[in-house]
Amino acid sequence: MLRVYESGNRDCAEYIAKLGGRMDHFLDAAEEAVSGSEKMFGTRMSASEIISRIRADVRSKGDDAIVRYSELIDGVTPKLRVTADELRAAFESLPEKIVNALETSARNIREYQTRICNKDRSEEPSAEHFTGIRYRAIDRAGIYIPGGSAPLVSSVLMNVIPAQVAGVREIAVTSPPKRDGLPNHSILGALHFLGVSEVYSVGGAQAIFAFAYGTGTVAKVDKICGPGNMFVTLAKKDVYGVVDVDLVAGPSEIVVIADESAVAREIATDLLSQAEHDHGACSILLTNSKTFAVETAGEVAMQLERLPRKEIARRALEGLSGAIVTRTIEDAIAISNQIAPEHLEIVTADADAHSKLVTNAGAVFVGRYTPEAIGDYIAGPSHTPPTQGAARFSSGLTANSFLKTTSVVQYSRRKFEEERSHATRLARLEELEAHARSLESRNGDEKK
Repeated sequence: MLRVYESGNRDCAEYIAKLGGRMDHFLDAAEEAVSGSEKMFGTRMSASEIISRIRADVRSKGDDAIVRYSELIDGVTPKLRVTADELRAAFESLPEKIVNALETSARNIREYQTRICNKDRSEEPSAEHFTGIRYRAIDRAGIYIPGGSAPLVSSVLMNVIPAQVAGVREIAVTSPPKRDGLPNHSILGALHFLGVSEVYSVGGAQAIFAFAYGTGTVAKVDKICGPGNMFVTLAKKDVYGVVDVDLVAGPSEIVVIADESAVAREIATDLLSQAEHDHGACSILLTNSKTFAVETAGEVAMQLERLPRKEIARRALEGLSGAIVTRTIEDAIAISNQIAPEHLEIVTADADAHSKLVTNAGAVFVGRYTPEAIGDYIAGPSHTPPTQGAARFSSGLTANSFLKTTSVVQYSRRKFEEERSHATRLARLEELEAHARSLESRNGDEKK
């Protein structure tokens, strides 16, 4: 089930190369996932054509379009705006132990996000030359919370709290409707717990376009965050530039670096924890022990049969998942840096030291008692890191994701006159005469 490769062999090199192209693999799969297009549109369409059609309809028909697509795709007529009473009732239906869990998670997330949130700063002030940077929160954020096969209550906490810590003035949330026309009630309860009152019962690409362009009911936002299916991801990719988005993320993924000090049964559960997310998910073991790799693969096969979502996990394991046996743990880390995974666990005898060698990973979990799942719910950092190798050049969601930066510059007369000639020469080098004259026009005389 979990294929075992040996580093240095051709099949292993081909497997690693395939991992490097997993975003293309994801987008290609999306283009093929159009089996329902004929029923919806009367003709077979590609995924990109479907996205374009939904975008055009939402822009031209607003609320009518998002209701129509909810009925076509979800088979439900949504209530659109969730009322305060519905949010309150959902919260009051939550068991006390769930509320306690929400409180613990929210406290850890808020503390972490507050600690790392950027503050205004500048160079040492002087009367001559002052430079600095100011951080200001965006005015309005739109957050998408999946609610289909797995109602991701944790995503409510992990996306809303960073925006709150940043100081976002308006936070709107949307989530797909269930049979009663409302999003999952646990999701609604968590939103009420956090004090979010602007909530919509809309899912899919139509929700992303409603946030990007606005409708009669949904006001346009400045930034869209939150995970979703491939059509949500393609819609976010489509609207980037009209609004900001957090990530263009593919299916969940995990790399586990482990040696023989790890427990194969535990590592198998960690690999399955991501495989059960989505049939396109990716679970990879890197180890310096073939014996451990084979033992873990056996555990994965055995545990898979007891999983409620075993068919989803099975497809993920048969896809891009696998185990690679390396000569050393340092070699394993080098391969992991090449893969640049969303989640990276290091479970070795010297896990802390090995973690310091990591250069490309969305989130790193160090040691036996820090499985990725603790980060999904409780630890504090948001569980929305970059996927598909994007950790090579981007970062996960934090409070800073909701901040804009503005540089601030102030010169004294003396300092300006001291440096003006240098700027003037550069302006004329670029053949921008008005720039040069702008600098030369300030001669210090009284305003006439």
